[in-house]
Amino acid sequence: MVVHARAPGWLVALNLAMLVILSMLVARTWFWDQGLPREQLLALRLVRQQIEEEYVTPPNGEDLAWSAIEGMVSSLDRHSQFIRPDFVEAFEEDTTGAYVGIGILMATDVAPVTVQFPFVGGPSERAGLRVGDQILAADGVPLVATAERSANAVAHENLTGPTGTKVVLKVQRAEAAPFEVVVERGRVQTPSVKWARLLAPQHGVGYLYLSSFQQRSAAEIRDAVADLRAQADNDLRALVVDLRYNLGGLLEQAVDVSNLFQAQGAIVSLKRRNAEVERRDADPERCAFPDLPLVLLVNEDSASASEVFAGAMQDHERAVLVGTRTFGKGLVQSIYRWEELSFRLKLTTAHYYTPSGRSIQRIGEPGHDGVRGGIEPDRVVRLDNKKERSDLKSLLQRGQDVPRRYSAEVKELSQRLDLTMTRPPGPESDAQLAAALEEALRQIGVAVEPPSSGGGG
Repeated sequence: MVVHARAPGWLVALNLAMLVILSMLVARTWFWDQGLPREQLLALRLVRQQIEEEYVTPPNGEDLAWSAIEGMVSSLDRHSQFIRPDFVEAFEEDTTGAYVGIGILMATDVAPVTVQFPFVGGPSERAGLRVGDQILAADGVPLVATAERSANAVAHENLTGPTGTKVVLKVQRAEAAPFEVVVERGRVQTPSVKWARLLAPQHGVGYLYLSSFQQRSAAEIRDAVADLRAQADNDLRALVVDLRYNLGGLLEQAVDVSNLFQAQGAIVSLKRRNAEVERRDADPERCAFPDLPLVLLVNEDSASASEVFAGAMQDHERAVLVGTRTFGKGLVQSIYRWEELSFRLKLTTAHYYTPSGRSIQRIGEPGHDGVRGGIEPDRVVRLDNKKERSDLKSLLQRGQDVPRRYSAEVKELSQRLDLTMTRPPGPESDAQLAAALEEALRQIGVAVEPPSSGGGG
C-alpha cells in the first residue's frame, strides 16, 4: 500500500498564491497582446467595482457589462450596434422580416380573435386554418382582452414561440362546435411588397410598394410584376415602385432588385478602410425587365438600400425619380455572428458610391463629402402637411394586399364584420403618386395635362 504524505498547510497556501499570481500575469499578458489599453481596463474594473459596492440601487452586474459593450459600439456612429442576447430575436425579425409563429393576419379590433387570412405556405395554412376562423384559446389560455392589452396582443404572445414547438388552438368555425387544431410553429416571412395594383388599368401602368429590402424582395417583385401583367392582360406598359418610408435593409437585395431592371454596368461600389474597392455589376442573365418604363417614388425617409437602388436607376437613366430628397446614408453595415455565442454585432464596414461615383452621405454623418447628401429626385414634389405625411406612412405600412386566393373570402368577411380594409392612397389623394403616374404615362407616350403649381417644386 502506498501512502501519500500530506503537505503542510503553509506550503499548500503558498502554492495557491503562486498559482493566482501566475494566472493574473498570464491574463494581463493576454490583454496586452490584444492591444487593449491597460489604464482603460483598470478603469473599467474599478468603476464597475465601485458601482456594484456603492450605487444607491444594487445593479445587475451582467447588465453593466452588456451596457459597457453597447456604449463602445454606439460611440462609433449612429448605425453600428451591439445586440445583446435578449434582443437578438427582435433584431433578426426587424432585419429579415421573418418571425417564428403560426403565420396569420388577425382582423383588427374584432373579438374573438379572427383570422383575416393565413399566410400562403405558412404553418396555419398547412394546418388547415381558414379565413374567418375564430381562435378562442391557445394551449388552454383564453385569447381575450385584459385591462392592459388587446385580445390580439394576448394572441400574439401565446401564438409565437420557438421553431418546431406546437400550439393547440381552440377554433370556432361558423356555426360548428369548437374544435382543436394543432399548429407547429415555424419561420414566417412577412412580405416586403406590401401593395401591388394597377394605377391606370386602361394604360397598363402598375404600382407596387416596397417597404424594405428583405431576403426575398427581388423574388417578390418578380411575382408582383407577373401578377400585374396578368391583371393588365399581359400589357403592363410601365411600373411605379414606391420607396417612401423604406429605410433600407439587405444590400444584396438592393443589388438584386436593381439587377431586375438593369442589364449591364455598375450597380454600386463599396470602399472599405484599406481603400479596397468592391464593385457590384449587373448580370444580364438576371435582368428580368430591361425595357419596362420605371418611375421611383422617394422621400426623406428613403434610405440606405433604397438609395442604392434609386442611385443606380438615376445614374443609368433607367428610371425617373419623383418625390423629395432621400435621407443620405452612404454607409454599409455588416452583421457579425460567432458560433455558440448568442449576441450579434452590426458594424459599419464600408462607404458605398453610386455608379457615377457619388457619395450620398449626408452632412453631419461620418464620411460625408461636403455636399448636402441624399439623392435629389428628377421631379421634386413635396407633401408639406405633417398630418398628410403621417397618414400616408400609416396607410402604406400598416396593412398589405390580400393573397389572390383569399380575396373573395376576405371581401365577404369584411362585409359581414363591417371591417375597414386598409388600402394605400390613390393618385386623387396623394400628390406625389399623381406626379409619378404622370411621369409613367409620359414615358409610354400618353398625353397628360400639365401639372398644377400646387404641391410641386
